[in-house]
Parts: sequence; structure tokens; C-alpha cells
Amino acid sequence: MPIISSFLASISACITTTILRRISMPSIKAMKLSSRLQRGKSWKVTMIKILRARYANDFAIRLEFSDGTFGDYDVAPLLARDTPLTAQLRDPECFQRFFIDLGALCWPNGLELSPGAIHARLRDAGALRSQSSVA
Repeated sequence: MPIISSFLASISACITTTILRRISMPSIKAMKLSSRLQRGKSWKVTMIKILRARYANDFAIRLEFSDGTFGDYDVAPLLARDTPLTAQLRDPECFQRFFIDLGALCWPNGLELSPGAIHARLRDAGALRSQSSVA
């Protein structure tokens, strides 16, 4: 009997390890957030969306976000990656066909950029400004 329970315990540990390796980092963050909420701590989670996009110059787009901030996002570094989706956008006419779909920056060729990731890059670069500071 002790051999069987030892065997089952080791199998359980292997399965748990395998499952944890397959869980993505966002899932782990979500579990941590969930456990904090269960302990009674309040968290405010804000989903950032792009509200407006306007061509600025070259390969830059002026973006206005749902949190009241805005900034000029330079897409040139992304276009330099030379992928099938980004290669088409090096043509200025094609590049300027961007649009907003459900808060994300998109192009007709299927390229879609996350508003949260763009917002974070602009914030980290110090390139976000508040709408209220402009007025």
C-alpha cells in the first residue's frame, strides 16, 4: 500500500509540473490577480482602447486612447522586421489605410496591433501626453 501511494504521489507531482509548464504567463498573472481578489483586495483593471487614429507623418500615427492620453506611434521599427504583413505597409498609400477595429489599430491586410501594447510602449518611452494638459 505505501508503494502505491508513493507512486500516485509522484505521478501527481509530474502531472502538476507538466500542467504548470504549459500555463502561459498571462494565465499565471490572472491566477495571482484572482487570488488577491478572493482575499478581499480590490484591483482596478482598465482595458486600454484606441479611440482615434490620425496619420501624423512618414510611418507615425497619432493615437488617442480611452484613458484620455495620446501620443505619436512610430511604426517604422515594426515595418523593418520584413514580415509578409509588414512588407506591404512600407508603401505609404497602403500604410495610410489603417483603421480602428474594436479599439485595436488594424490594416486591411490583416495586421492588428494591440492597443495595450502600443500604450505601454509609448508610456515607457515617455511619449504619452494627457488630453487635459493640451487644453
